[in-house]
Amino acid sequence: MKLPFGKVPIEILAEVIFKNLGFKREEVVIGPSAGFDGAVIDLGEKSLVASMDPITGAIERIGWLAVNINANDVATFGVEPAFFSFMHIASRKR
Repeated sequence: MKLPFGKVPIEILAEVIFKNLGFKREEVVIGPSAGFDGAVIDLGEKSLVASMDPITGAIERIGWLAVNINANDVATFGVEPAFFSFMHIASRKR
């Protein structure tokens, strides 16, 4: 299947990703879905708002983009971003 450039179409997300997310946890107030670029997790007295938005196709200012895009996603929930964590996945060349 050839995908168009840009975001994955919602129909493919629904069929391939969303239906295979696994067990639902009661702590997850808002989880993965179309239109929400973050999650809200109930920690009892407090909640954790998190975002993990992949940065693809960027060549310049990738660090700035990673921080600011994810901070913006958290801020849209009405909270001030406080921490940043990242994961790097490198492809192996053979």
